[in-house]
Amino acid sequence: MTQLYYTADARAAGKIKLSIGGSYVSLIAVSNNEDSFGNRITKGLVENDPNTDDDDFEYNAGAEAVKSDYGRVNMVGDSEVIFRGDTTLDNGVRVDVIVELETDQANANNGVGIDESYIKIGNLKEWGEFRLGSTKQAHFIFKVNAPAVNTISNALNNDQPDRFLPNPTGTKFFNHDGSADHMKAVYITPNFNGFQAGISYTPGQDNTNAPPRTKGATATDTNDVSIGANYKGGSGGAGVAISGGWTRHAGANEFTTVQAGGSVSFAGFSIGGGWAQRSDDKGGSTAADIEGFMAGVGYETGPWSLALTWLNTEDDQTGAPGKDELNMYTLGAAYSLGGGVTVGASLFQAKYQDEDRTETYYNSANDAAQGDPANGTQVSTAQNNEGWGALAGIRVNF
Repeated sequence: MTQLYYTADARAAGKIKLSIGGSYVSLIAVSNNEDSFGNRITKGLVENDPNTDDDDFEYNAGAEAVKSDYGRVNMVGDSEVIFRGDTTLDNGVRVDVIVELETDQANANNGVGIDESYIKIGNLKEWGEFRLGSTKQAHFIFKVNAPAVNTISNALNNDQPDRFLPNPTGTKFFNHDGSADHMKAVYITPNFNGFQAGISYTPGQDNTNAPPRTKGATATDTNDVSIGANYKGGSGGAGVAISGGWTRHAGANEFTTVQAGGSVSFAGFSIGGGWAQRSDDKGGSTAADIEGFMAGVGYETGPWSLALTWLNTEDDQTGAPGKDELNMYTLGAAYSLGGGVTVGASLFQAKYQDEDRTETYYNSANDAAQGDPANGTQVSTAQNNEGWGALAGIRVNF
């Protein structure tokens, strides 16, 4: 950590001192798509929300059709800089400030964007802690999942496979709710013999200082109430962890998310899983209907960590018969070199299936545009993809 000290004058001597930390991750991967995906129709795709960069597309059969293809090798960088500071008042209350900057070139604002920015006030040993600002919901804070070593991280990134194996369905792995860092208030209880819980309230989802528009005929936003809890304990070298969470979104759309997870560990081994489901409570918000599962087994010894993990998500994006589905298996290993440096590698296999599982083939893109199927095998309308990937990387914590 590098210390930044206030030295302007004596009046600043009692202020919080900030330290700088963070991490940098660099990945390189080779992957292979199924042949029909390379020839799929892309100009007939309509993006569900053009204001985001999540590549969430659905097929529009009436549009012009063209081919597409992707390279097999990709490189990804993921970096952040974290500013932290704290002080303890005379009455024992601790105050922390945390600001996290995403510093990747792929981000907006010339590669720099705020990830989390909040303050913590409280005494977790006595009456708990409040968090105020842009941070995670209670549901997310307390979740327990399956073991996972995806390259060099012990937590799976929602869009990790998309970076190397294109996902035409737009379905992301779903195992929680509340990871978005919108402005919110969070309360966390003290730890009672391994049990801890929290509750949070989010006024709106838009990252602005304007009042959230959650009521009336022109409602465009939702406010959230989230509850999460977990228990972590053990004895004799064995451990257990279980969690549960509930989040209610109300306003322009109304939907509810529930989550549960658990794991056991012994002699370096760990086995666990997680489940989450978000359902539409109002009608008309089909994108809310999504369910995800996760299961895995891991092993840690000395500087080594390994895990085999399975992920599954079914997503009802349009309300039409059928659901988009994601299935992925990941085998990852990581080795700590010391000094905050970790290297790792993983193999993954992913399958993305559109809600319409049938594939209609055309002799050419022009035939596809005219809706004239034939016996050819060059162009497919199905937004499906399947393939594998192998990647390696390094993580540096500072």
